[in-house]
Formats: sequence, C-alpha cells, structure tokens
Amino acid sequence: NSAKLIHKTKKDLNKDLSWKSYYGFRNKAKNKVIAQNYPADVKYLTQEQIDNLYCQGFYKPLHIETINDDFTAKHIFDIGVNIGSDKGIPIIQNAVNDVTDFGISTTGGIGTETVSAINNIPK
Repeated sequence: NSAKLIHKTKKDLNKDLSWKSYYGFRNKAKNKVIAQNYPADVKYLTQEQIDNLYCQGFYKPLHIETINDDFTAKHIFDIGVNIGSDKGIPIIQNAVNDVTDFGISTTGGIGTETVSAINNIPK
C-alpha cells in the first residue's frame, strides 16, 4: 500500500477519497469496517457516525468492554485502530505469551482465551 502511495501525486491523492482522513478515520478504513449508508467522504460524517464506526469497527471486535484494566484496554484499542485488528491481535497475543506462561494461541482472533489471559496478567 505504501508503494502505491509513493507513486501517487498530490493531485492523485486529492482525487482518491480513500486516503482522506477525518477524526482519524480514512475512507478506506470506513469502507472496511462497516457497510452502512455513510457519506462517500469521511469529512461529512456526523459525530454519531464516527462514534459508531469506532465502536463497531474496533471496540466491539476487540472485546474492549471485557478487559478489566482500563490502561490495558485503551492500549489494545489503540493498537486495533492504528494498525488494524488483523495485525494487532497477534501482536497482543504474542506480548501476553512473552510476559506469561499462559501459552495462548496466536490465531489473530480475540476470544475468551485471550481476554482471560490479558485479565490474569500479574501486576
């Protein structure tokens, strides 16, 4: 993706709505997260739509509400938003395995095993 970006001129980027960002949300990410009837350009999203995109796209899939420690939950949410859940979850699972002997699977999905391990990391 970055190689494609390097070869695009500023004029091309202005035409390509997928790279525009608003409240940290790019059109490309919006389209991946939820297929609802949102404006084509993220700059026309309402605050409620933005909140819904973050909730449906990251908060719920990452099961943030089940993480007991707020500091940890915020970091997991940040990882999901910044690099994507598909890449972020295995990083989180590997980090848990690095600091514990839980040996959770690094499937890339957050389920009860991962949440339990995260919630039981010794302080």
